[in-house]
Amino acid sequence: MQKYHTFPRSDTKQFQEHFQNNLWNYTYLDRNLKSIFVVEKIPPHVCLAYFDADGFLIELYGDTESVDTLSKLGISTGTIWTEEGIGYNAITAGLTRKQAVSSSGTEHDLPALKDLALYYCPISLRRLSVDYMRSKPPQDFGGVAVIVPLEYDQTHYSFLSAAIAHDTVMTLHFNQHAIRLYEQVGSGLLIIDSRMNREKVTITHANQTLFRALGIPPRDLFFSPLEDFLDPRTNSELWDLVKKQEDAKDVHITLTIEKKAIHCMITCLAFNQPFLNASGIICYITTPQMESRSVARKMGNSAILSFPNIIGESSSIRSAIHRATLIANTDSNVMILGESGVGKDVFAQAIHNASLRKNKPFIAVNCGALPRDLIASELFGYDSGAFTGAKRNGNIGKFELANGGTIFLDEIGDLPLDLQANLLRVVEQKQLMRLGSNRLIDIDVKIISATNTNMSHMIEQRLFRSDLFFRLSTLRLSLAPLRERENDVVLLANHFIETISQRIGRKDSMRLSTEAEELLTTLSWPGNVRELQNLMECIVQLYPDPIILPQHILENISLGSTDPNLSATSIVPGMTDLPFTRSMPRKRKVLSKEDIQNALDMCGGNRSQAAEYLGIARKTLYRKMEQFGIEGR
Repeated sequence: MQKYHTFPRSDTKQFQEHFQNNLWNYTYLDRNLKSIFVVEKIPPHVCLAYFDADGFLIELYGDTESVDTLSKLGISTGTIWTEEGIGYNAITAGLTRKQAVSSSGTEHDLPALKDLALYYCPISLRRLSVDYMRSKPPQDFGGVAVIVPLEYDQTHYSFLSAAIAHDTVMTLHFNQHAIRLYEQVGSGLLIIDSRMNREKVTITHANQTLFRALGIPPRDLFFSPLEDFLDPRTNSELWDLVKKQEDAKDVHITLTIEKKAIHCMITCLAFNQPFLNASGIICYITTPQMESRSVARKMGNSAILSFPNIIGESSSIRSAIHRATLIANTDSNVMILGESGVGKDVFAQAIHNASLRKNKPFIAVNCGALPRDLIASELFGYDSGAFTGAKRNGNIGKFELANGGTIFLDEIGDLPLDLQANLLRVVEQKQLMRLGSNRLIDIDVKIISATNTNMSHMIEQRLFRSDLFFRLSTLRLSLAPLRERENDVVLLANHFIETISQRIGRKDSMRLSTEAEELLTTLSWPGNVRELQNLMECIVQLYPDPIILPQHILENISLGSTDPNLSATSIVPGMTDLPFTRSMPRKRKVLSKEDIQNALDMCGGNRSQAAEYLGIARKTLYRKMEQFGIEGR
């Protein structure tokens, strides 16, 4: 018969290996067991012990006298409890069977246990969710045992061991769910505990997003000192938040790690649970790049048109599509030139959707439609307190929203001269600074700009910077006006008739008469494709006739015109002999003071009508009036 005299003991290296392997488990159990002695008022002769799945005694809890008594019997941390080593008892049997077992007195093979009663209950993580810190969470947690002198033995200690095991599992379970909730925010997550270790502030959780935000390889930070990760000397702003242990929202700080400074925004939630020996802060850490990517993902790609959506068979439009397809394969900045209404925005979307950035954001900005005092904040964003009326948490600009994708700057010629210098710095440096901030933000965007003005004249008159023009127009795409696109006008008209009819649910199919087609090809179309689309919309919506006649066109295209030839009463045989000229001028390349004044005089001082007459946005008219010192009536 085998004799058992003493406990097998692990060496220091072996014990440290087991301790580290069970560190995550031990951390939460340690808090739980320590709190039990305070809250439940465990009798002084009772000791609690935590064993890992291999039978290593990881920690022993109790008052000093009781722990010393067990130590004299050979029971201390580092001892190994297996049936092969010390024979039968509740702990060795429970570890083997993975179930609750109790034993006492003479049931024990080892003489040192003859005067003790043991109550063991296993703790299993089999049903817990995957631990975020480890690729493979421990499946067997080991268990907890109540060790009590035989003279003080009571049956309710079996319930105590079971309650401890249950509470531990519940603590771990809800901790996992809490971390899952924290993770849903999508920020870098760093949980810091200042009470777990009396000597050092401890990291209890760090997710993968944190490492991506800081631009460093992932590492296991669990239960490691915060100072080893973020040096207090170079990260004083974060350490001030740790010391205060107060809630904080959207605090801008700079973190320095591996000799690299990262501008971050941090939100802190403080926690304090003295009974669990837990106190610290939960930190959500983001960077400007993470914010812009997050917003962009939610916004998605707003470019909905592609090259197949462009209607036309003329040589000019086919040539433009071919060149645009080649442009889409590059990452250079593009400027699209053409009259108002030729479809510059359609080509911009098509170029984006044919590029490698097609799954990234497409942000369109009309530079002529933005109020002058808001253009900078719209393009580049601003921090809190940048100006009166600014949002409390600041605002992300259009360039940040487009990060990784494409930004389309329409009517670039209307950008104020003083802001052109700011845009030039962004284009050259690929960095921007929000209003009211001193932090540079890296951006990666393809810039597609568009204009219907004569940029050469703008540069000559010092209304547009030549250096910015050349930066934005590395590649250029010129779009022909509709009047130069041969028979595309009829093709487009039929396309608009069909799509508009489908949209409004019109069942009959309208078609153009031969005379109407001839009339359409004769008109000059100063509004180009947009004007044609609006005309077809008006006709399809208003007329029940299945055939579109010339008078349908003239009744709608002549509205607001002073040309007597453009009226329904001018329809006579021989349509091609009629002088189908429009009084509404095409948009001038560069508007002079005289042009502005004449338009206002012709429209009786009505600024909206004058802007429409000139073919410009009303805000552009206001800016031109201010520039030339023209006072409104």
